Amino acid sequence: MKSLLLISCSSRKSKLSGTTTAVERYDGGTYRVIRKARRLGTIRGDLEIKIISAKFGLIDERTAIPYYNLRMDGRQVQRLKPQIHEALQLLFQQQDYCEIYVDLGKRYLPVLEGLEVPANIHIQHAVGRIGERLHALKAWLSI
Repeated sequence: MKSLLLISCSSRKSKLSGTTTAVERYDGGTYRVIRKARRLGTIRGDLEIKIISAKFGLIDERTAIPYYNLRMDGRQVQRLKPQIHEALQLLFQQQDYCEIYVDLGKRYLPVLEGLEVPANIHIQHAVGRIGERLHALKAWLSI
């Protein structure tokens, strides 16, 4: 069974030219924790990472994306919500997830409102201030 990490994009981005993977393009604290865990070999092996992007909707960490600057707002939430729900429902049908770790800020959380998650999937939400959230993510990634 797999674990799913659901995170938001980051306003801080690498300015590499052309396209690069989402996990390399976004450069906020969450992405730095993920990349460091990979470098150190301390990241769980059953992990799948999906990103909610204000521009692209739900994407995989390996999706190649260009540099852009767009913030999530109410209009974007309403535009992206149906596509994200549909994509997540399809993932739940195709993959056997045992748990989902959700680390979304207040601008991104409304995208998930009303999402039906299978009852057998444990959901954990990141809470607290940024430092606490990053510490909790680091611990969860290494389980």
